[in-house]
Amino acid sequence: MVVAIILSGGTGSRIGLDVPKQYINIKNRMLINYSLDAVANCDAIDLFCVVAASLWRDKIETSFSKACKSKFVGFANPGETRQLSIVSGMMLIKDYFDKNGITADTVVIHDAARPNVSAF
Repeated sequence: MVVAIILSGGTGSRIGLDVPKQYINIKNRMLINYSLDAVANCDAIDLFCVVAASLWRDKIETSFSKACKSKFVGFANPGETRQLSIVSGMMLIKDYFDKNGITADTVVIHDAARPNVSAF
């Protein structure tokens, strides 16, 4: 089983906008949605979680495509660093897998603000 962790906890401070860059709208969709759809539509990825602040979770989840809804296992809290955000995502995945008797062979980590990802 392959699981993806989508990192969306960054503040985007360098871009200088009112919202983090992963949440800006491009062609009537948040930037994160392009990354989420790529992951959700990738046959090689079985499940994914999103590391995001609680402030953004409803907005993210209500914008899910049908494919996203079928593979999404939950939200994890962002850490103070990228590495701690990854750990948070890994802990969420571990808890989900332990509760459901699942094991993962591979974990893929992707940044929500990098929408030009393609299937591998």
